Amino acid sequence: MKLNVNNVDKFMEVVQSCEGPVYLTDWRVDENDEPNLKLNLKSTISMYLGIANLLGEHGDWFEIYANRREDEAKIMQFMMEENQ
Repeated sequence: MKLNVNNVDKFMEVVQSCEGPVYLTDWRVDENDEPNLKLNLKSTISMYLGIANLLGEHGDWFEIYANRREDEAKIMQFMMEENQ
């Protein structure tokens, strides 16, 4: 999923409002079946790196993962509203 540049501030607000950790992961895995990249989006520096990856040329290589179902639903709701 790629984010529209205009949605970055709102996306950051949604992620920060989540109660549990939210990660940006790379769908490609290493020899241990671990993602090549796993950024904690609740960390400010990681958030900026993650957004740069999402907005970059290969933004569709990444997935957003939340530990809590409520957080996952909040992020999915945001994505659905932005893609209408």
